[in-house]
Amino acid sequence: MSRFVSRFALIATAAFAAVSFASVATAEIREPAAVHVDVSKVNFANASQVRSLYHRIEVAASEVCNSDVSDPMTVEADAACRQQAVRNAVGEIGQPMLSAIDDEANSRSNQLAMTESNR
Repeated sequence: MSRFVSRFALIATAAFAAVSFASVATAEIREPAAVHVDVSKVNFANASQVRSLYHRIEVAASEVCNSDVSDPMTVEADAACRQQAVRNAVGEIGQPMLSAIDDEANSRSNQLAMTESNR
């Protein structure tokens, strides 16, 4: 693999706009954000390097999807944005081990959500 750079092109503009509807007067529409994560030096056969890359992708998604608003709807939309941004990046990179790590992380998140909803 030559030099490959993954871009988080968030299609979450609608999510940000929807979250901002608490007051029509204060609603703002954000432009889709993008963060570049360089994967050119990642050995995709090395589990440690792939986990490290996944963590960098999560951090980048958190930066892009952080609206700095603490109301419940915005927090939920930010979380959905982060999950979609990570999923998009993992899909764009298209490496099986990275996809497996993402699937495992999403499985844990879904189990945690179900546990919390049963309380």
